[in-house]
Amino acid sequence: MVKRGRVSGSKLGLEKNRSKSIFAILEKNHKATFQNLDRFYEALKNLRFEGKQNLGKNISEIREFVSYFKREIKTHMREEEKILFPFLQTHVPRLEPMICLLLSEHGDFRNCLNYLGLSLSEFRKTGSDKTRLIHGLNEQGTYLVCLLRGHMWLETQSLYRAADRELHRSEKKQLTEQITKSGGRHGLRRRSAHAG
Repeated sequence: MVKRGRVSGSKLGLEKNRSKSIFAILEKNHKATFQNLDRFYEALKNLRFEGKQNLGKNISEIREFVSYFKREIKTHMREEEKILFPFLQTHVPRLEPMICLLLSEHGDFRNCLNYLGLSLSEFRKTGSDKTRLIHGLNEQGTYLVCLLRGHMWLETQSLYRAADRELHRSEKKQLTEQITKSGGRHGLRRRSAHAG
């Protein structure tokens, strides 16, 4: 079950974490998503193996996770595209190939979410082929889990660390100010949805 709640701190938790690297804070934000990905994968397995008696419960749970991904992750990616990636491309040009890969994965993620949304809508229609839909949800859901895990690993282990090493203190401060000015709305602050 995905739980919604308020997160202490604001705008990346920067007020509390002035001494921490902005990239360490972004890296920490991935923890809630990893937990939700694990739970989403469990829900997909349950959908596949628990049968008709739990079909409604499992579809409902998957809907909640897809809603979480749309609300939190899609917005996080949009903010990366508007603030973080252009800044890094300007200040650390050697990261551009990695950023291009991450942007491509953003497109894959959006396509996967659209497919999952369409499949879930189709589930509500009378006479739809539930077996085919369950198979499609499992296939696309599993791909989404793998895609996001790999995506976040690349950001954490490569992009954030390289940027943290390469950017000067003044550039890090400038990036922090840009994110703060934008409101650090969803993804570039601490996650507001936690796995439960």
